[in-house]
This record gives sequence, structure tokens and C-alpha cells, in this order.
Amino acid sequence: MIDMQGKRARRVVTGRKPRVTGRYPSMKSNRTVQWESQLERDFIMLLEFDPSVCRYREQPKTVEIKVHNGPNFHYTPDFYAERLDGRYVYEVKEARELQKDDIRRRLTLAGELMVSEGYFFQVVTEETIRVQPLLGNIRMLLPLRSVDVPEECLDSAKEYLSQQGATPFHELAPIVAPGAQGWMYLKALISHHKLKAPLDSEDLTADSLISPA
Repeated sequence: MIDMQGKRARRVVTGRKPRVTGRYPSMKSNRTVQWESQLERDFIMLLEFDPSVCRYREQPKTVEIKVHNGPNFHYTPDFYAERLDGRYVYEVKEARELQKDDIRRRLTLAGELMVSEGYFFQVVTEETIRVQPLLGNIRMLLPLRSVDVPEECLDSAKEYLSQQGATPFHELAPIVAPGAQGWMYLKALISHHKLKAPLDSEDLTADSLISPA
């Protein structure tokens, strides 16, 4: 079993070439999550925003992969996530890296071991992580998760939507609260999945239709 509170299985990999690394303050996991590339950072945002992800962590454990007719090697997955439908292990790779035979072979063997231990195993690339406009909307909404929205504001929005149906953002915001506060609260409610917007099909704007979650 993977320990959600344990230490990282290995140190941050920097390599010889300069690379951007950093930390993400995860409210979902109640801890700081380290990332080793900007692509990993973007994937963390998807995990943080996805309501089907209960909690997650980086570099969960290192395992030894036994190779028939070849040297064994050690493998550390990039991320582990507990989702509503099961336990997932993720490897984050740029698509061009998957063109290399050795990397594909190692990931195939690692995936087989992870599946045998009861995990779902997925390799994710920029082609599935950096999907727009969803990722751009998530980047904009996640900081608003720290905003505390009064319950009566949500109740007002729900009551209005129950009577009017899907409503443009600019029309619903003043129902939630007056002025700029209404816009901020409405975005916060969307970020917490209390209300719904078409985030995967259009940029969130004043004209976006908002509906009950």
C-alpha cells in the first residue's frame, strides 16, 4: 500500500540541463506537492480540480522491476491518486519521449507490475494534460478555492437558477452578491463544483452560461 503521508521516494531530479521545478500548495491533499517539470505542474492542477480525485501525492514509492534476459531497474511513478473509482499510478511524459524504445519498454514493464499490485496505470502527456480551454480555466479558478463563500450566496444562486434555468455569468453574479464580490464568489462556487460552467468547451467569460452542479 502507498502511504499518503510518507516522504517522497526520491529527491527532485534536476539533471545536467537546467529545468524548472517547484512546489504546489495542495488544498485537496493538505500538503505541499513538489513537481519536477512544468508539465507535472499542469497535471497537478488537473488532479487538484478534478472532483473524482479524493487525494494525491507525488513520487509515492520506488519499486524494482525484474527484467527477463536483462538488468533489473528501479522505477518511481510520478504521481499516485485515490479516485472515486480506484487507485491510480501516473507517469507524466512529453509525447516525444514515448518515441524512444527503451522508455516505452520500461513503462510497459512498470505498468504491468503496478496493475498486478492492484493499481490502474496511466501514462499522460501534454496531449491530454494541456487541453484548452479547460486547463486555462482551471488555472484561473484554482486560486479562488481559498475564498469562503457565505451559504446564503449559494442558496440565492440555486434559487435563481431553479426559476430561470441556465443563466449568463454577468446576470447571475449580482444575484450572488453585489459588485465585484459577486463575480469573485461566483467563480469560487464554480471552482468548488457547487455550480457548473462549460469549462471544457469555452473560456469562462461574462457571457458563459452557469447552471446547477
